[in-house]
Amino acid sequence: MSQQQAQSQYFDLITRGIGYANRLRRVTPDKAKGQKFKPFDAISVSALVGEGDDVKYVNYDLNIRGEQAKKALEVLKPYLLDADGQPLKNNKVLIGFSIGDAMPDVYFKKDNESGKDEPRVSMKGRLLKITSAKVNGEKIEVPKTEFDEAKTNANGDGGDAGADSDEQ
Repeated sequence: MSQQQAQSQYFDLITRGIGYANRLRRVTPDKAKGQKFKPFDAISVSALVGEGDDVKYVNYDLNIRGEQAKKALEVLKPYLLDADGQPLKNNKVLIGFSIGDAMPDVYFKKDNESGKDEPRVSMKGRLLKITSAKVNGEKIEVPKTEFDEAKTNANGDGGDAGADSDEQ
């Protein structure tokens, strides 16, 4: 007799863009505060929005969830962190990304001048994929997903996908 497993339905909101990666870190629970979550890897991304001559930024604080994103960040880690795990401030790491379930998160921070708590907003989400990367303007190859590999192979010669299209 076989058992049927209940399959839950899940809706995923995907956001794609480019932005600067920073603050790669491991988040661990503070047992003294009673936190009981499993440790996870996180990164901050300052996404670019607006016209090229008037760029604005939207800051995302992301849990690294996608297997491809984890592999890509292993490639990018030497450009983000030094040997002691401290952030490297002199590198500009620009990534193409896919985020799942981006949502606003309100928190409070003391104002330096008034000392009062002021509401702030950040965007939270799950980093699913890193589609491209440049460090200080130089392209860095990042791992592809199986879907990306299949798409490249389906286009023929394995690397000139879109060469004959209008997207040149």
